[in-house]
Amino acid sequence: MLKQIKLKYHKGKTPKDPNAKCYICKKRNIAVGSMYKEENGRLRFFCESCTIDIYQEDHGFKLRKEAAARRRRMFDVPYFFSETVLDKYMIENGIRDYKLIPKEDFEFLIQGANDLYNRHFSKEDKERLEVMDQGDIESVFKELLAKMDRYK
Repeated sequence: MLKQIKLKYHKGKTPKDPNAKCYICKKRNIAVGSMYKEENGRLRFFCESCTIDIYQEDHGFKLRKEAAARRRRMFDVPYFFSETVLDKYMIENGIRDYKLIPKEDFEFLIQGANDLYNRHFSKEDKERLEVMDQGDIESVFKELLAKMDRYK
């Protein structure tokens, strides 16, 4: 079973949407776990629980708990990369709390980290990262950022 990634700054849970209703279980006021756009343009929303069930079935996980952990990693690994970028910026600029990063810089760093993550890591790379231990993931991220420093 995969251990959960420990994030320092990203604490967010998806907020509930009072207007959203799960297409499968029909629950209302859900935190949307996923959505599907039909050919006619209509959006179908799925709660997190039903999204995990779909993910489990689509990817052949025997245990729901394993499917939930792997699906969580799909989001947490890129968040962890963003946090690694933020940490590097804070060290270089003598900032002790990420909340003190100027808003423009913060937005630039988050968007840049997201772009870099998606440009540098292939789908296969991302899948490998998703099953690695957090320390090993951190090493990969720090190595990438160190290589980028050499090209400044």
